[in-house]
Amino acid sequence: MAFRLRRSHNIQELKDLLLNHGDDIGMTDDECDLIDSIYMPSKYPPESALPQTMPTAQLAQKCLDIARRTCDVAARLLAQP
Repeated sequence: MAFRLRRSHNIQELKDLLLNHGDDIGMTDDECDLIDSIYMPSKYPPESALPQTMPTAQLAQKCLDIARRTCDVAARLLAQP
């Protein structure tokens, strides 16, 4: 990786930084919003780490799929010289 990422808890911001560098992580804006809606409250919990409604099994699976894809992309990017 030929540049240094900024520290940020905002997934959309990190995605945009990578896109500007030419690396597409394959995450949609809606997926970024979903992960941000779960991550930020879990990091700084006012009440709970869950979105406004109870997650369904389908939503939980979607989040796991996003996380797996993100880990795969991160491993690929870190392996680059």
